[in-house]
Amino acid sequence: MRKLLCILLPLLFGTAAFAGDAGERPPLRWGIDWGYGTDIYTYRDYIYTDPQVGYLVPFSESLLNFRANAYITAKIGYEPIPTLEVSLLSGIMGLGAGRSVIPVGLQLSWHPSGCVSDGLFLTTGAGVGLNPDVLSSNASFALLGAGWRTALNPVWDLDIILRVRAAGDAPPIWDEFEQNYIQDSYIRKNIAVSLSMELGIALSF
Repeated sequence: MRKLLCILLPLLFGTAAFAGDAGERPPLRWGIDWGYGTDIYTYRDYIYTDPQVGYLVPFSESLLNFRANAYITAKIGYEPIPTLEVSLLSGIMGLGAGRSVIPVGLQLSWHPSGCVSDGLFLTTGAGVGLNPDVLSSNASFALLGAGWRTALNPVWDLDIILRVRAAGDAPPIWDEFEQNYIQDSYIRKNIAVSLSMELGIALSF
């Protein structure tokens, strides 16, 4: 993730710098978002049946923590009215230590001064986080934030975004004693909830 961000950041800024004057704004918008954040709150609750002796193993914790996460997503959007952008997004999203999913979601951004103008905007979104390896451990997420848009020209936009992300997850359960993951057939309950703050940059054209 870090190597990918290091490669994309200078590339995208270089592309924006050479965008120059552009023509008419296209009806479909393409873009890329990337950013970094930290978990603020984490709740974990699970119960599984021990495969060896058959008794129930419960675990529950609720804590404030500061664990870093990163994300990078590509999006395709449409502006049905001059102040609103509707986007579909997907990419890579970190949900915790060693835990990344493929987000697929819908995002709405409201620009009071217009999508083609500099100014403050509000954004919200929601979707699912897919884990192709373990379908039972897919996640869901919701986003709420605000940002500032700089219109580089009639086509290219650069956004700075501060947002809150809430995520519900069912990550694999690690058995410390057996040093392996608990099979789904033994899991009776598996809930993970996290709340994080994220700061990101978005480039669209």
